[in-house]
Amino acid sequence: MKSKRIVQATIFCLIFSIFFPAYSYANTDFGDLYVSNPTIVKGDTIVDEETEISYHQNVSLTYTYNIPDTVSIVSGDTMNLRVPSNTLIASDFSYDITTEDGSLIMTISGDSESNTVTAIFGPFYELHKANRQGEILFYARGTTMTENENWVMNKVGWNSSDNTSAIWNIIINPDSKYITNTILTDVLGDNQEFGNDFLIQAEIGTYDKTTQLFYPKEPIDPAKISSTNVGFIVNLGTLNNAVSLTYRSNKLTDPNIPYRNKAILEADGEGNQVVIEAETPGLGGGGSGSGESGEPDPEESTSETIETSTTDSTTIESSTISDSSIESHEESTVESTTNFSTTEQGATTYLGSSANSAESSSDLKQKSSNKLPRTGYLKSMIGLIGYVLLFISVSLFLFNKKHQNGIK
Repeated sequence: MKSKRIVQATIFCLIFSIFFPAYSYANTDFGDLYVSNPTIVKGDTIVDEETEISYHQNVSLTYTYNIPDTVSIVSGDTMNLRVPSNTLIASDFSYDITTEDGSLIMTISGDSESNTVTAIFGPFYELHKANRQGEILFYARGTTMTENENWVMNKVGWNSSDNTSAIWNIIINPDSKYITNTILTDVLGDNQEFGNDFLIQAEIGTYDKTTQLFYPKEPIDPAKISSTNVGFIVNLGTLNNAVSLTYRSNKLTDPNIPYRNKAILEADGEGNQVVIEAETPGLGGGGSGSGESGEPDPEESTSETIETSTTDSTTIESSTISDSSIESHEESTVESTTNFSTTEQGATTYLGSSANSAESSSDLKQKSSNKLPRTGYLKSMIGLIGYVLLFISVSLFLFNKKHQNGIK
C-alpha cells in the first residue's frame, strides 16, 4: 500500500513538471550593437580618435542609442559603451539615468582599471517597448604622456578623496636656474573658494626630471604668500632652486564637473610670462532616454514619447591621483603637476606630464542587427527530480513485489 502511494506521488510530480515547466533566463549582453560610436568633445571642439590627447586633458564622450522594437529588453540586460583608444576612464563611477517620475532607465558604470563603461538596463524598457532611444554622456581623459624638456612651470589638479574639494600642485623652475624677481599668481576658476589652511605644502628644493622626483629642502616663508580676491600671490624673489606648491580649493557646485585653476609665472629676463590653466578630472556624466508604452505597431507610432531626465550623481571610488597619495601630501609629502607615487626616501615620483595636445573624436555610426537569442534557457529541475523519483519508485515497487512473491 505504501509503495503504491509513492508511485502515485511520483507520477503526479512527473506530470506537473511536463505541463508546468519553469524556465530561467540569463541576462543578455548586447555589446555595442545598438549604440553609436562616441563623439569626443573638448570644450566646443569635436576631434577624432586619431588625435593625441594629453593625459591631463579632460574630454566628454557622447553616445546615442536606438533599440529596435523587435528586441526584448529586461532589467539587467547590458550594453557596452566603447571607450576610444586615445582616452581613458580616470576614475571609477556609477550613475543612473531616470525618468521624471524616478523610473530607472539604465545605470552607467565606468571601470578605470579595465577602461570600460557598461550600461545596465533597468525596468523602464520592459514596459516601454517601442521607439526606445536616448543619449549617454560621461567624462574621460587623454592617454598621451609626453613632456616638454624645457618647461619652467607645470600644474595639475585632481579631486579630493571625498570629492568635496580640488587639489592643485605647481612645480616651478625644475632645473634650478638662477631667476630674479620671481612672482607666482594663482587665479581660482568659477565656483571655488579657499578655506582656512588651504595651503597643504609650499617648499623649496630640487627636482629630477629623469626620475620625476621632487626633494624638499626648506619651507617657503609664509610672509611671501598673500591672498587676493580670486586666489593668492607668492613673491619668490630670487630663485636658484625648484619650488613645489600643493593646495586645496572647496567646490561650491556640482562636485562631478571639471574645475579649473590658472597659474601665472613672471620673472626678470628674456621671454614672456608663463600661463598654465589646469583642471580636475570630470566624474560620472549624464544622459536621457525615451520610449513608448505597449507593444509596437508598425502602422501606428503616433503615441506620445515619454521624456526622461538624468541623475548625474556618481560613486567615486578613485581619482586620477590615488586618495592615499593625497593623504600623504597632506602630511607634507610633495605632489607635482603630474601623477605620482610616494617613495620611501620621502620624495615624490611624477609619472605624467603637462604637455597639452590636440583632442580626439569619433564619428557617430549607428549599428543594426537582428534580434539576439536570449541565452541561458534551462528546464526546470522539477522534471529531472520527477524522473529520478519515478525510477526509485518503480524499483521499490518491483523489489517489494518480488519480495512478496518470495514469501508466498
